[in-house]
Amino acid sequence: MEAVGMGGSGGWPEALDAGEFVYEHDVVDADGEAGWVPPQPDAVALVVEVADLEAVFAAQRFARVDALRLEALDDVTRYGGGSRELVMRSLRLELASALRITENAAGMMLSRAESLVHQYPTVLESLSHAGVTVRHAEILVDDLDVLDPVVAQGLVGRALGLAESLPVGSFRRALRRLIDRETAPTLTERHQVAVRARRILVEPAGDSMSWVHALVPSVEAHAIYTRVTQQAVVIRDHDRGTTRGGEPGGGSARTLDEIRGACQVFCVSGLVLVVRGRG
Repeated sequence: MEAVGMGGSGGWPEALDAGEFVYEHDVVDADGEAGWVPPQPDAVALVVEVADLEAVFAAQRFARVDALRLEALDDVTRYGGGSRELVMRSLRLELASALRITENAAGMMLSRAESLVHQYPTVLESLSHAGVTVRHAEILVDDLDVLDPVVAQGLVGRALGLAESLPVGSFRRALRRLIDRETAPTLTERHQVAVRARRILVEPAGDSMSWVHALVPSVEAHAIYTRVTQQAVVIRDHDRGTTRGGEPGGGSARTLDEIRGACQVFCVSGLVLVVRGRG
């Protein structure tokens, strides 16, 4: 076998003096003669490579955004020397202007960065190695942040495992099921408390009209809406003469929403004239 650098098939190009540059294509050609060529990434691999870099840079961005937040809270004089709320508002505006995004988007970025750095560092670490995508991390943070901190910390490990193994859509559903199983007793207790907050309020809408808002259990709300809609459909069909037998109703061309609103008033107050007498 000929020594590498001494010429011949399968070796480097013939040795030149140390000061002369060897071009890459010379090496590739020589490797090709030896029967081995470095693998060339296909188009999909190139896209994945960029996506992985995006995740890595996103992790760095979250870390630096949180560092900016901490710096702002330490240097309150730079932001007017006011309360924490005033400092954060100033910071959101500054970040939004610098990144050319909305204030709301800047606020979400600050909140997610704080959570990833301080509450879920393992998720940030996975993101920094492209173990999860940016969207995985955002969904995980958004869904866990609304939970009790103790519950969230107990779920983050399993949630991260799901994020690293599932695509975004499947992960979102799996995380939702995981949270529901973990918080089922808590949800029941929360609903029992929420039921005691039932109330009705009136909001003026102008032109002698008002909105009537009712906070009620979801099951009852849907039942009310379904019943009112069914009644409104019957009345609308009667107005159009489309009931069984084809008898004309003689009513005005009212929309379903309009009739539904009249039916709601009728169900509550019993004002039959509102439904059948007035348009």
